Amino acid sequence: MTFSFFVEWAPWIVMGLILFGIGYRMGQHAPMEDMEEMARRRDAAFTYRGLNFLLNDEPDKAIEAFSQAVRVNSETVEVYLSLANLFLKQGELGRAIRMHQNLLERPNLSRETRIAALYGLGEDYRKSGFVDRAVHAYHQTLEVDPGHLKALRALMTLHENEKRWDKALEMLERIRKVTGDEDPRRAAHLRVQIGREQLRHDVAPPSVEDATRNFERAIEVHPGCVEARRIMAEVALKGGDPGHAVDLLKELRHTRPGHMFLLVDILRRSYDALEDRCGFESCMDEAAHAQSASPQLMVQWGKWLEAEGRLEEVSALLEMGLRRRPDSAVLAQWYVAFLGRHGRSDEGLLVATRCLDGIVGRQPNFRCTHCGFESHEIYWRCPQCHEWDEMEPL
Repeated sequence: MTFSFFVEWAPWIVMGLILFGIGYRMGQHAPMEDMEEMARRRDAAFTYRGLNFLLNDEPDKAIEAFSQAVRVNSETVEVYLSLANLFLKQGELGRAIRMHQNLLERPNLSRETRIAALYGLGEDYRKSGFVDRAVHAYHQTLEVDPGHLKALRALMTLHENEKRWDKALEMLERIRKVTGDEDPRRAAHLRVQIGREQLRHDVAPPSVEDATRNFERAIEVHPGCVEARRIMAEVALKGGDPGHAVDLLKELRHTRPGHMFLLVDILRRSYDALEDRCGFESCMDEAAHAQSASPQLMVQWGKWLEAEGRLEEVSALLEMGLRRRPDSAVLAQWYVAFLGRHGRSDEGLLVATRCLDGIVGRQPNFRCTHCGFESHEIYWRCPQCHEWDEMEPL
């Protein structure tokens, strides 16, 4: 048997050992009356049988044997929880749900056991696709343990998936109070989604003021929130305040320069509304020449310059960009096309060759077919999975 086999079945083996230990302790401490002795022996027999099925790679028969052991000794709460979790991992969701429900029907459960069973039931429902039932089970978990992080995070994710942005934000705030950790990017984008809903015309009368407050709060907690600034700029532009739109967008040159290219269109429209062509050119030229400028921004600015006939500026801009990022396919592709359009195909070939050299130089030459490890050099024994002779050339 391989080591991976024992790793895969370790939880099962541990559960079997727990069952065996329980049966053994019962035999050590229980009165030696005939009925109890018979129950103990049946418990041990089912446990041994389950372990034997595990070692023979027969998980279904092992589950049945362990289930029999649970029925023989119905007070083994820990085994109920372990078996329910194993059903969940095996994808037997109905059986996992029944196990957790049966456990919760027992009187006098300890607080820890009730929490574990309620959270487990929430997981069963979530994986079964019963979202509302999962939400209810997680909330029941939090009624017993308000700081249960797994339940809080599960609820936050479910609410996000269901687009219940306000409830997801509520869960995020509760997580922050429990852990003390901030998650400003998530908080900002949840605020953005709430604000977007408040601007929709098809749900209820739009509330621009409420939406704006959420966008402002998003920028406050995460100044680099591109979407909050974009939407606020659109609102400002439609509201007749293009100056405010420009101010919102220009700040991204410092807080999120790599994403500035996403806002070129609205930035141009805002400057057009101000009738400030020079302001737009100055803003774009500064952003495109910044050390942190993205290739996409350089290409957009290059297209604008080309349309204006400022070809030397285009060449200088793209040459600078390729010196900084010699492996940028975005810059090289557009520069080669630009040179071809203006009768400079030989230069375009040199640019393409340089770019390919940069790309090839960064690409790995070998990949392990066993684990996917990549490297420039060949290793006859993979450094990651330690398998022999699995490195193949790319």
